Amino acid sequence: MKKLLFLVCFLAAATCASAQIGYLPTRNNLLLNQGQQQQYQQRYVEPRPSTKSYRTTAYLIDNQGNVYKMPILVEVTVGGYGGRSMRVTQKYVNTGLGGRWDKIYSGSSVSECRSLIGGNPLESEFMYKATIDMNTWYFDL
Repeated sequence: MKKLLFLVCFLAAATCASAQIGYLPTRNNLLLNQGQQQQYQQRYVEPRPSTKSYRTTAYLIDNQGNVYKMPILVEVTVGGYGGRSMRVTQKYVNTGLGGRWDKIYSGSSVSECRSLIGGNPLESEFMYKATIDMNTWYFDL
């Protein structure tokens, strides 16, 4: 009976004592935790912007109602968190013996068309517009 009582007391004391022991990480565990933190930081860095170029045809209407068209190259940059910017970077110029792509050095920024604005009939026909060489050109992507 004494042995049984001693065993019960010993187990109760061992249970209480084990709750008091704290865990101290070893050097290897600390290095592993630092490695996991670095891996976490590398995995969740801000995404880099991606840029794609699209060829499309832009249209212009003059004061007499004549419609002109010109191939253009539009660069679309999508930012890390979904922000998007567009600009016209090149235009195709007909030289009579064929043509060539001319770079637009300032990069004409692109804006969305507003179909409610009157004046130019192309405003309601296309999605985007850009000012190239002092003229407003309309296009879709």
